[in-house]
Amino acid sequence: MTYKAFGGALSALALIAAVPAVAQDADAPVDVTAGPPPSTETVGPRQLRDFQLNGTVTRPAQNNAQPAPVQAAPPAATRSSTPTPTNSGPTTAAVGSIERGTANISASSTRPAVTGGTATAELPEVTPPIPTDVATNIDSPASPEFDDSAGVAAPTLADESGGMPWAWIAALIALVGGGAFIGWSRRNRRSGYGDPRRLAFAGLVPDAEPAARPVPPARPRADPVPPRAQQAPQPQPRPAPPAAPAPKPVDDGLIVSTRLKPDLAIQFQPDRAVLTESDVMIQFDVVLVNNGSAPARGVLVEARMVCAHAGQDQEIGAFFHQPVGKGDRIAIIQPLGKIALKSAVRMPLAQLRSFEVEGRQLFVPLVAFNVLYNNSLQTSASYLVGRGTPADEKLGPFRLDLGPRIFRGLSARPHSMGLSR
Repeated sequence: MTYKAFGGALSALALIAAVPAVAQDADAPVDVTAGPPPSTETVGPRQLRDFQLNGTVTRPAQNNAQPAPVQAAPPAATRSSTPTPTNSGPTTAAVGSIERGTANISASSTRPAVTGGTATAELPEVTPPIPTDVATNIDSPASPEFDDSAGVAAPTLADESGGMPWAWIAALIALVGGGAFIGWSRRNRRSGYGDPRRLAFAGLVPDAEPAARPVPPARPRADPVPPRAQQAPQPQPRPAPPAAPAPKPVDDGLIVSTRLKPDLAIQFQPDRAVLTESDVMIQFDVVLVNNGSAPARGVLVEARMVCAHAGQDQEIGAFFHQPVGKGDRIAIIQPLGKIALKSAVRMPLAQLRSFEVEGRQLFVPLVAFNVLYNNSLQTSASYLVGRGTPADEKLGPFRLDLGPRIFRGLSARPHSMGLSR
């Protein structure tokens, strides 16, 4: 329950407590004092003296009837020990009699009845003028006037015990409750928003506030896993015996490749050497053998002739590491397959390197090969060419001083340099 609702409930409780007090004051007895005796100079009861109704008045014809003699007023009635409430509606009775068009005014409606041996005085009937146009909206009835000289006191409402009325007590309780509620609300407001006096003297605001430290991002947490119901313990099965190891395959003496890859080898066989007046040409046969386990695709063969000299190894090495890579290619060579080719290499006499031995001009040719395949694989080799047979221990050089001619019966020896990648 909030503080506002608490204050409203306290105010409603105070108003409810005030209702029985008002009812108790209304039930209290009222002292009634008899009205003054009628005077011979006035017409009707004294309470209706100077009573007027605004509006248009139509006066009737003069009535010459003589009023009846008025009896002398008896002495004032003494106050009774048990007062009787009187009819407090003379104005209502008068208005009702005017609407009915009668002029009879009863003395009993205006004079209180007094018990205990009091005398009553009868008033003569008076016919006052009856207005034809009477306003029906009467805001409030005219209060009867009492003559203070007659010694008649107006009825007062007072508590018999002489204490404070209940209505004032209820109003005081409501006032105290409202003040307590307002004070409580202000106290809570100060505690919620801070003391304004402290805020006024909190100090000067710094020129630049320190930068807030970056808050590390929250780490995502895994969804909690609901606990699983525990199962009844089950008997553990007996462990199975270990399986017997598989028997080793029988070795048949063959080489088993662990990687499928082509591997080309070069078999070189020179056929003849042709010396002309302008160049030297060597014709040969070459056989490519695929010793690998995968086919060789896109095979390209490059050949170059080099004469023997002091820098032959560097020249052959540059040819191996810088292949040209242009020319016709062989589509495929299957594993353990081979293919034979015929070709020739040439060199101009101006670039031919020769040496002289005992007055003879001699030269020794070398032929180098590059075999490219499968876009990245390469096999390179070089061979020494000379005159002789494969059974000879040494090969003879070619003579350059004899002029153009054809040399047959050639043989080749592998050179020391080679490359395979």
